[in-house]
Amino acid sequence: AIEEFIKQKKDNKESQYQRFFYQESLRSLYTSLRFAGSDKPLKIIELTSCIPSEGKSLINILFAKTLAEIGKKVLLVDLDLRRPQIHNRLALNNIIGVSNLLTDNNLELKDAIQNVDKYPNWDVITSGIRPPDPTLLLSSEKMVNFVDELRLNSNYDLVLFDTTPLIGISDAALISDLTDALIIIISLDNVNRSLPKEAL
Repeated sequence: AIEEFIKQKKDNKESQYQRFFYQESLRSLYTSLRFAGSDKPLKIIELTSCIPSEGKSLINILFAKTLAEIGKKVLLVDLDLRRPQIHNRLALNNIIGVSNLLTDNNLELKDAIQNVDKYPNWDVITSGIRPPDPTLLLSSEKMVNFVDELRLNSNYDLVLFDTTPLIGISDAALISDLTDALIIIISLDNVNRSLPKEAL
């Protein structure tokens, strides 16, 4: 029983350390973004990766959570219309999302916004119904107008875009033209070193 108690205490300390480590890392990332946007504030940030399964959706969620915890009003938008993850990870419905806003003229931005439970500063727009041609939708004039509306929305300090990976699909590159900054998540020892260069 004593050994089990000691193990639980050790596991708890490791968990607390990991939580502290990622929180400080993401706070540091936010500070870097503030300095990078000293001339013109960066509001719309795209976080993506080179290839699938590098943890981009998880990082987007953790970054949004960190921003909300330091008092920033943040909107996380799932623009991965092919393999959306945000709604599953946050236990949100995906009935009305980005694809719906871009195809239904009767919908307004507020119709698609969902709040994350227990985080009043953190809202989400899920991907919505999967469209037959995501690239066509993301390269449309409606997409440009959608991003402009988010940029002018005074309810949020930062808007985070979770997109498809950069390599192999053009969606993320199309979206990057509309954003203020692009962050590429690179998982060490998991991707070939040539891939980040190719992505850039």
